[in-house]
Amino acid sequence: MRGRLRRVSRRLVFVMRVTEKRAFGEYWADARFEGKKPTFSGNLRDAYGDNIYEPDPAGGFIQHKSHHSLADGSTNFFNRNKDTGTNAVLVSDDFVYWGGDGPEVPSHLTNHHGWDLRAPTQGHVSRFPPDFIDSVVDWFGQLSERGVRGVPARWR
Repeated sequence: MRGRLRRVSRRLVFVMRVTEKRAFGEYWADARFEGKKPTFSGNLRDAYGDNIYEPDPAGGFIQHKSHHSLADGSTNFFNRNKDTGTNAVLVSDDFVYWGGDGPEVPSHLTNHHGWDLRAPTQGHVSRFPPDFIDSVVDWFGQLSERGVRGVPARWR
């Protein structure tokens, strides 16, 4: 398992151009994202939806049963607090999701004057310089594939 994680960490899992930013409440209520709410009566993919945070009247969020909750479906407070640390959901209709079969990060995006496209953790935010951003945008624009192209490594 450990070797598998190292292999994936050198590879891209997904890349996206953010086309919309929504508050959690907007994301939860928007009919376009109803299908992103996890369901457990269908296939495995349906159980991994990411529309899991419903605003509660007290100003917090209810975490619905998902891959982010505890095994019994109860709230995982660590994940809920981390996930909702900022009230923003990044949405894209211009993306590629490779899952466990993603390509290796192009070398010009791993050592660009000390900058690296690979995020060290989920939720990582970087302030890249404009020339690096231009390089990433150019590379992304040249990709011929879009949409879901693979499955997560742990689904195998």
